[in-house]
Amino acid sequence: MERKIQVRDFAIAFASHVIATDDKHRKKLIKKITDIFSWSEVDYVKDWDSGIEDGLGMGDLLSEAFADDYYYDEDKDEDVRMEDSLEDEVACAIRTSIDLLVSPSGGVVGFTVGDLKKAFNGLIPEWVCTLYKNNLNKVDDNEAIWL
Repeated sequence: MERKIQVRDFAIAFASHVIATDDKHRKKLIKKITDIFSWSEVDYVKDWDSGIEDGLGMGDLLSEAFADDYYYDEDKDEDVRMEDSLEDEVACAIRTSIDLLVSPSGGVVGFTVGDLKKAFNGLIPEWVCTLYKNNLNKVDDNEAIWL
């Protein structure tokens, strides 16, 4: 249960300090992440892919959480995601959190060391730095990083 709380809290911090474009956006991200972790029966987070319980992966939970963000387009004969969906941003925050706190997987690209510093209020903890070959606190903020 403690790991679940750590994953949730870091996902919220990452979404708030790195992904959110403004206060309204930040509040929506926080609410969605909080809702996902509160309504789900996830007590143990093993990793992104292989499951959290009963073979369900976090991606499966996100699909359930964002099911209402899709509608059926008869002309295209497929489900289409609404433009204002937060699915990708929430998935990115949660996957980054799981990969850093629990178990690395395919990772998340498109961020910099500076983004990671923002998520940790300016100073990346030593335990995160040990996951990389360089002390990230000494690396240029603009350096790309695979989270």
